Amino acid sequence: MATETYKWFQPEATNRRADYGSDAILDNGDSAEITPESLTIRHICNELSLPKNYTNQLFKIGTDSGANTWVRVSDETYSSISSYLTSSETTSVVSSSPSGWSVSSTQAYFQPRGRGTTVIVNGDSITDALGITSNNKKLIYAAQAIDSISGETLANIESSADRTLQSKNYRLINMALGGSSWANTIDQGNNEDLYPLPESLRFNQRTRTLPLNADATNNVFSYWLGTNDLSYDATLTGAQCWTRATTRITAFRAQFPNIPLILCTAIKRSESSALNDRINDYNVLMRANYSSAGVDALADFENEVSVVNISTGDTTNTTYYTDGVHITETTHGLLAPVFLTALNSVT
Repeated sequence: MATETYKWFQPEATNRRADYGSDAILDNGDSAEITPESLTIRHICNELSLPKNYTNQLFKIGTDSGANTWVRVSDETYSSISSYLTSSETTSVVSSSPSGWSVSSTQAYFQPRGRGTTVIVNGDSITDALGITSNNKKLIYAAQAIDSISGETLANIESSADRTLQSKNYRLINMALGGSSWANTIDQGNNEDLYPLPESLRFNQRTRTLPLNADATNNVFSYWLGTNDLSYDATLTGAQCWTRATTRITAFRAQFPNIPLILCTAIKRSESSALNDRINDYNVLMRANYSSAGVDALADFENEVSVVNISTGDTTNTTYYTDGVHITETTHGLLAPVFLTALNSVT
């Protein structure tokens, strides 16, 4: 049997490829957690019509003695992918092992989509677990909801920093990003205005799993957005915020006509009664119109959980709020049954 031979190349550090949003790939942007080598491999897989997560069947990621990152592929694979490399990646190609080369022990592995239901949550910093110790995404409302199902215990697929959690029959993917809004048009210092809106692009940037696509089966998608729109812009009315929401929901439904969609009501904030009045107006419109907008279920957090209710909630109570805006693990636990009811209604 012939000895397999390889090529090594260094992934481009900036890696702003067009199919991943170009300049949207910035620090704190949608792909902040995703390494250049991962984005390179996803791009290649996309061009070859392969799953967009990277796999150790085709690629090995490692470092040399100088701690430089390299991607190793077989010569046979290289002949198929070479045209998709950037000029800097092509320049770096070598045909022998870099000095001190060793395969990374933390390299992600091929993770096919398992049976059962994949729940994808998109939101702002609350869904991103800000306010929970160590931003532990296993403790947000959706994770606690799934964990409460008999026989289900979510665990990270790869590491505690991974946004993907897996149990026996469920996968939870968290693609939330602090500062997000329905419109993402106001830059608060995190380049929100550059975040790409297409959910398929956001998904591919922020997760390490198989791609979200129109043919995906057994997926459920959830939005919890709107509070930042109203906080960032004091002139925005509840009705205008709902219009932003329906614009994005319509775009989602056009791209993913068959994926069940859950929408969540916004909760009380500490800044002012005027802001909470506009949040209330937004929620009222959501309750009356979510179904006609193309949403399958409503998780009415604000109405069903008194501690975050516009009228009865106390944003100074540190049992439930950490800073008047973000909520504690305890509050996420109170929201979990509301989310689970919505989830059960669409699965």
